[in-house]
Amino acid sequence: MEKTQNAAQDFEAVYISEMLKPMFETVEVDDMFGGGKGEEVFRGLLTQEMGKSIAKQGGLGIADQVKAELLKIQEQQNKVSE
Repeated sequence: MEKTQNAAQDFEAVYISEMLKPMFETVEVDDMFGGGKGEEVFRGLLTQEMGKSIAKQGGLGIADQVKAELLKIQEQQNKVSE
């Protein structure tokens, strides 16, 4: 059951991260103090960590729905294999 919860929370974290990406794409970079490949990588890591943090604190409520669907799928697979 804990693995299912973690998988659902991870899914929500990825979803939130993808929603945050466009926000960071609109932020201009000062060439004197940033820019380049290093900042691109950092922004990607930052959005991932923000997504994880938001999901861990309750997120958008997607994790609960995903968990419920995963449990339904597991129940159906158990009935078929019996």
